[in-house]
Amino acid sequence: MAASPGTAATAATARAGSSSDCWEEPVYAPAPRVYYAPSPEQVWVPGRYVLRYERQWVPGHWEVERHEGHGEDEDDGYSRGRRVWIPGRYQDVRVRVWLPGHWEERG
Repeated sequence: MAASPGTAATAATARAGSSSDCWEEPVYAPAPRVYYAPSPEQVWVPGRYVLRYERQWVPGHWEVERHEGHGEDEDDGYSRGRRVWIPGRYQDVRVRVWLPGHWEERG
C-alpha cells in the first residue's frame, strides 16, 4: 500500500526530533588568508615645551668700530670710532615652542 504524503512528512519530522539525530558534527571554516592584527592602543601625550632652532631674519644695522692703539690706554667714551654697515642675514635662533597634546599609537 502506498503511503500518503502526509504520513511521509510526519515520519521525517519524527526522525528529526529524535535525540540521536539532533546534534550534528561541528563545521569549521578555513583559516583566513591574511592575519589582521588588532588595532594598536592609543595613548594621550600631554602638551609640553620643546626647544628648537628657527631661522630668523636679522636686519642690517650700523655698528661703531673702535680702534685701539692710538696712544690712549683707556677709552674715555668720547673718542669717535668708524661706523660700519653690517648687512642683514639669516641666523639660527633657539626658541621655546609649545607642542600641544595629541594622541599617539603605542608601539
